Amino acid sequence: MASEADALGMVEAREADLTLRALTIAAHTIKSEGWFNLKIAGELPGYGNRLRIGLVGRQPEMLSRLDDAIDTLKEEEVDAIVNRHVSIEAPMRINYRLTVQVAAGLLALLVVAYLWIRHLRALNRRLAELSARLHEDIEARERVEEALKESEEHYRLLVEMAQEGIVVVQNRRLAYCNPAFCQLVGYSPAELAGMDAFTALILAEDLGRAETNHARRLSGVDAEQRYPLRLLHKSGRLLWAETSGVPIVWHGEPATLNIVNDITARKAAEEKVQHLAEHDVLTGLPNRALLLDRLERALAAARREGGLVALLFIDLDGFKPVNDRHGHDVGDALLQGVAARLREGLREADTAARVGGDEFVVLLPGVASVEAAQQVAAKLRASIDRPFMIGQRRLAISASIGIALSPRDGDHPAELMRSADKAMYEAKRGRGRG
Repeated sequence: MASEADALGMVEAREADLTLRALTIAAHTIKSEGWFNLKIAGELPGYGNRLRIGLVGRQPEMLSRLDDAIDTLKEEEVDAIVNRHVSIEAPMRINYRLTVQVAAGLLALLVVAYLWIRHLRALNRRLAELSARLHEDIEARERVEEALKESEEHYRLLVEMAQEGIVVVQNRRLAYCNPAFCQLVGYSPAELAGMDAFTALILAEDLGRAETNHARRLSGVDAEQRYPLRLLHKSGRLLWAETSGVPIVWHGEPATLNIVNDITARKAAEEKVQHLAEHDVLTGLPNRALLLDRLERALAAARREGGLVALLFIDLDGFKPVNDRHGHDVGDALLQGVAARLREGLREADTAARVGGDEFVVLLPGVASVEAAQQVAAKLRASIDRPFMIGQRRLAISASIGIALSPRDGDHPAELMRSADKAMYEAKRGRGRG
């Protein structure tokens, strides 16, 4: 047909059965009717052809001849006819604007893809770094935990093997005790668990000091360090201990960690040294230094309270001949006997001291009167006048006693000693005073 409109007109006038337009539709129709063995798929926009086929229904002979003719065609001939008569005109128009837009879009897509790839690479590097750090942190934590475990084990061994007693006190009770402390006080760990840390183990006289220091440590206030306490052994025996402590947190609650050292032997040695420094080695009586210290205390108390202090100066008569005749061993034994009789004749508050070879001084603090001091002097003189049995020997000596009274004869130790010594010599000369 000359035009599409003519072909449509023939179909409308029923002069033709159908009209085919566009290459794809024509090819599809030809193939579905079995006219040609064509393999055509899709439609190309912008392409056109001038093939128009119109068949008149009133001419069946032509249709039959056309079909017979098509059936005799070989596949190669069909392809040649189609390629010759079904021509496609594809106008080549380049849309530069669209091309630029597409190119720009592709470029933008490439840039975005590049940036996204860089971002992903950066993320991967960051993740790798974080993974490495996490791995290092895990290894470090494992090392720290292992070191802590080893450290805890070492500290536990140190505490368990320590020679000093180690005690944790919490809420006034024993929360932990190491074996050394158990051995020190004679209790088993089960017996000490939960025991009152103060009243059950500390001597009543030292209890206030221990409780005060414990409370000060818990409150963060400075407390005594390394101070002595007297502890009670399970057997009732008295122990000397030197203790020190620090505040700690034990199982989430405040407590004190205390180190307890047994100083019983040291205390005994110190007391022995102190005793030797203040007492006469032969008789065990206080020496001059301890006598003067006690005399000064007694005079101070008398000044405060208004009482009297008496001092008796005793010199043994006949001691030198006994010592020369029988020897120093007998003389020493005689001095020890005199010391024993002096102790027997005095109150617990009184002091008998040896201040020279055969010289003794008796301190009577808080004496009621001069007469009371004279009565004590007479009692001691009569005691010394009784014979002494030293081994198989019966020895007899006597004593001259001088009495000085404060404040009448002096208000200071040296002054009172001089007065008593002077009164003794007067008594020795004629048994006058005293």
